[in-house]
Amino acid sequence: MMGQEQPRKPGALGKIRLVLRLLLAAPGILVAANRKYRQFAEGFIKSACLEGMPEELAREIMAQYKPLRLFRSLSDGQSRQADEA
Repeated sequence: MMGQEQPRKPGALGKIRLVLRLLLAAPGILVAANRKYRQFAEGFIKSACLEGMPEELAREIMAQYKPLRLFRSLSDGQSRQADEA
């Protein structure tokens, strides 16, 4: 393993820069996720109805997978894990 260098860890300013970049990118990520969700939901509902599922049930299922709802459930799960620890 001689000759192989360890990747340098970012310092405090580097970490702050990475966090700021993520915060600036987050709204764009959410917009893109919402657009893809709408496209997928439309196709899922059509397919589910063709297979005999009631449209109302298909819409309820898709409502559980909205991007913002998923992000919130992930953060709720993390806070619950912290509370249990």
